[in-house]
Amino acid sequence: MLPSVRRRYLNDTTLRQLSTFNRKVRDLTLPSTMRTSTAVLQAALAAQPQLKRLRIVSTADVEVVAPGTDNAYRPRAHWQFADFDVTGPSLASIETLALGGNGAWVNDEVLARIAALCPNLVCLDASACTLVTDAGVTAVIKSCSQLEALNLNGCENVTDYSLMMFCQRAGPGVARVCASGTQVSGPGLQRLLQQAPRLRVLELRGCTFDPEVRVTHERRVQHTFAGLVCFGYRGEGVCFLGPR
Repeated sequence: MLPSVRRRYLNDTTLRQLSTFNRKVRDLTLPSTMRTSTAVLQAALAAQPQLKRLRIVSTADVEVVAPGTDNAYRPRAHWQFADFDVTGPSLASIETLALGGNGAWVNDEVLARIAALCPNLVCLDASACTLVTDAGVTAVIKSCSQLEALNLNGCENVTDYSLMMFCQRAGPGVARVCASGTQVSGPGLQRLLQQAPRLRVLELRGCTFDPEVRVTHERRVQHTFAGLVCFGYRGEGVCFLGPR
């Protein structure tokens, strides 16, 4: 990680130095508004063979001013995940990608790039990315055969289709699903409980279910999933939490 480097100093030179002098980075957190070129960032990430977890923290709402100038933040002055070259260096080492809170720019196009560049992804966090739809989620699901965990909390355009596709592709591998505030309903929940025996964490706060269906699913969870503990309903949604 780069805990002591301020955002304004993360530029092409810094990333090239990181690639040259340190190739043992396993966990990296970067701001979303670095003034670096997309090509250099992609090359720097690809040059880290041990990189397992990448987190992009949203800094789009923070004014960025370079030393000695009054240049305010301009989106196109920074790298763009949507511009990553799918024919360029792969990011195959990344297993966990956290994009939560970057709703201003994480969309289906970005997820399509991730699907092409991160084939070994195990966990994807796209929470609060309201531009994301089933198209982007299923692109990742289809391309990342080792995917076990999805955090789609707040992705209001995601429906049962994403959960059904997740179960179809990952099946027994599904371990964690967070889909609070989405359009997931009874069919998606039913498919999860039928086809995901290793499911350990399930969050569906704010999702609408028929009361009788909710009771039926709660009983099924209590009798079928020994490690999945129901800790109650929140609003009109149901939330189950199992051991992490």
